[in-house]
Amino acid sequence: MVTRRGAYDPGVKVPATRVTAAGGFTLIELCYVVTVITVLTAVTVPVYDVLLRRARAHEAHAVLHDVAHAQLRHHRDRGTYVDCPVADPVPDPTGRFPVGRACWKELGVIVEGEVRFRYGTETSDEGFTVIGEGDLDGDGETSRFVLDGRTMVITTDRELE
Repeated sequence: MVTRRGAYDPGVKVPATRVTAAGGFTLIELCYVVTVITVLTAVTVPVYDVLLRRARAHEAHAVLHDVAHAQLRHHRDRGTYVDCPVADPVPDPTGRFPVGRACWKELGVIVEGEVRFRYGTETSDEGFTVIGEGDLDGDGETSRFVLDGRTMVITTDRELE
């Protein structure tokens, strides 16, 4: 019997399709998924590390600027800068800001919460510098940030990228 295309003909046998008993994924499909996950991980982990170091460095920048502005206010009001040497150990991984030290009280510097750096100031005849030291990426090496009180520019001895 001749039928047009697509019409149902009960006399024509259709080949049976393969039916799997478990209905799961094939090995090649699993390999594709594992490959995609591996590529995504290889791309995102280094980017995450850079972003983490930059976020930690941002804490140092913010506190350095706060201390520098406190130094400028103190100089405006009393005519002197306050020397507050870096004396505390580097927090591992975080610690409290030493608000109890007399020099920080005199400057009126209060940092709430945990910090990843130790901070201090050094004074000279020309002005002051503010120093922040800490471990940016957990490798045990201390990074040093220095803010020059005359220019308000922060320099660092380690790359952030």
